[in-house]
Amino acid sequence: MSANHSDPSEPRRLTDQEIIQVHDHAGEETVDDGGSYKLLPLVMLAALSSLIFFGGTYIGLYAGHFAPTVHDERGTASAVVITKVDPAVIGKKKYELLCTTCHGPAGMGTPGLFPPLAKSEWVVATDEKLIRILLNGLAGPVTVDGKEFGAAAGAVAMPAIGPGGAGWNDSDIAAVATYIRQAFGNTAPEISTEKVTEIRTKVGTRGAWSSAELQALK
Repeated sequence: MSANHSDPSEPRRLTDQEIIQVHDHAGEETVDDGGSYKLLPLVMLAALSSLIFFGGTYIGLYAGHFAPTVHDERGTASAVVITKVDPAVIGKKKYELLCTTCHGPAGMGTPGLFPPLAKSEWVVATDEKLIRILLNGLAGPVTVDGKEFGAAAGAVAMPAIGPGGAGWNDSDIAAVATYIRQAFGNTAPEISTEKVTEIRTKVGTRGAWSSAELQALK
């Protein structure tokens, strides 16, 4: 076989000039930015990352660690236990908030100025008079257990704590009335919210009561 005859089974070798031309052509190519694939916008990337983060946090906090006892679609509804709140407990907080300044933490009042609530006939004898006092207030002197209060200099009228005064609702007034009827050595029945509503509806809007007006009630 002569040296000038090329074997067709062997690949043709590129000349140096052909190699240079291939490299020059490759350098002339530009990025095709008109194609279908583009980089994800940073705003969308941030939104997706935030969604994944908050979604994972929410599941971690409220999924109950995927415990079957947290949510079981095959289970039966459990009984709901409703505990009644003692109105005297609420009334005690209300009393401490507003009433201790005049009547004292032990309900003993101030001699000559503010009447005691402990063993007071105005507190335990009748619920209607007590409710009217709380709703509308009490002005002028009042006699409690044979002693007069509210006539001395410096005495202040009992303010209304109902809608026309401090703005307490019927439930609040019933609670504080129940508390003072069952505290300080007093033993009298609970006063219901319905009873306070009944009296408030019957009395309507008016000023403070006097001792004589309340004594005249049947």
